[in-house]
Amino acid sequence: MRKNKSNKKIIKYKTFKFTNKSIRKFAPNPTKPLHSFGLIGKIFSCFLNFFLKPIIQILAFSLSGLFYSKGKDTPYKGSILYTIFYFMVIFFIIGFTILLINIAL
Repeated sequence: MRKNKSNKKIIKYKTFKFTNKSIRKFAPNPTKPLHSFGLIGKIFSCFLNFFLKPIIQILAFSLSGLFYSKGKDTPYKGSILYTIFYFMVIFFIIGFTILLINIAL
């Protein structure tokens, strides 16, 4: 009986993990506002995006770790929190980029 419960939790976690991973694939490009500067903006955007991805992941993981304790909480709670914070960090970067563009213009 106990093994059946843990299998259900694993299946539930894998379902949440797959769903959240799929949702993150549709996340907006945080450096998209730089495309308004033409070819140079697009090249700089690609270069900056390469360095921002790991930073976004680290920030989202760290923020979700503030509200999730491994072993204490269910794994899908951590997956949901990671996805929420992933999008929050991306939208913060987009807002900050737009603010910098407006200040520069």
